[in-house]
Amino acid sequence: MNRKIILPCLLLSLLGFACNPTTTVPQTEIDLNRLPTVELQAESRPLDSVLWAPDCIFAFDDYVIVEEGKRSTGLFQCFDAQSLDFRFACGTRGKGPNELLNPLGAYVVSNDSTFSLLDNGIEKEFRIVDKHLVLTRKAPIVIYDAVNGLTRIGRDRYFMNGRSDGSEPEHLFYDDGHIIDCGHYPESPYEDHRRFILEFKTNAGHIDGDTIYSFYNNRNLIRKYAPDGRLLEESYLSGKECKTPDYDRYHSGQASQFFGSSCMGDSVFLIAFYDGVPNATVYAGDYDPEFLLWRWDTGVQCRLKLDRRYQRPAFTLSEKLHRLYVLDLQQPDRIDTYDLNSVL
Repeated sequence: MNRKIILPCLLLSLLGFACNPTTTVPQTEIDLNRLPTVELQAESRPLDSVLWAPDCIFAFDDYVIVEEGKRSTGLFQCFDAQSLDFRFACGTRGKGPNELLNPLGAYVVSNDSTFSLLDNGIEKEFRIVDKHLVLTRKAPIVIYDAVNGLTRIGRDRYFMNGRSDGSEPEHLFYDDGHIIDCGHYPESPYEDHRRFILEFKTNAGHIDGDTIYSFYNNRNLIRKYAPDGRLLEESYLSGKECKTPDYDRYHSGQASQFFGSSCMGDSVFLIAFYDGVPNATVYAGDYDPEFLLWRWDTGVQCRLKLDRRYQRPAFTLSEKLHRLYVLDLQQPDRIDTYDLNSVL
């Protein structure tokens, strides 16, 4: 990569709250041409249950669950993870102990026995017992701003993007009610909400893990943090432009977009990869879907290319069944599955 491009990044690679602000961090390049590319073919299952307005899809236990947060009852449509047959719906809107008011589909964390989601600024953890939701835990996240890029890294510990006005710091830790500043933005001509928008990140972490990844949606940059906030590494995609995103180009739909949403498993996670296509192209669904597969312990493993296009793809991963599930939120009449046995 051009040294003139990297140098400003080096000078601005300041560590988080637990580190020396004059220290720079290692710079690495990811050569996409050297990554194995796996082309996946979809198997479609038309749905025998009508989805009204889905928000997200996630794997939990032996189910694939579609959240429909706008419903008053049946917020979670539960399908058999193997056959994709509809099994039952559960969850009601309300103020009761096992109910939800405004679930946020952008954030779901699941494991073998429970799943958690954000509801009006409160993370709620549920079990499903006899086809009903049972609340097992709740943790308020009070930051007096919108919660963006949230990832859970401990029982009551979270990592997220900074404040929506674009002010420093770039990230926040929320640790059992305490807000801790972390990190600094890359070089940018903006210091207001435009910086927050242009430097928006998808953060990937897992409970009690030793790394947190921060993928810049509109910039060729990936940052890797330790759980204490130390910036460990910055990575770039070789052969791609490494420049500061421009707000006018973003607003007109001509800004390069690199990364999108993610889904996380115990040993791996997937990040949507757009390869620098214009953001208007991404919003229109006029691109060939692709993911990068990462292992928490060893980093990026391969590229996964899907054989179908989606206008608004939502996806989830089942490590147990070695499957990727994709639902088009714009046309939710089927769920596509992709076999991941060759990479998991």
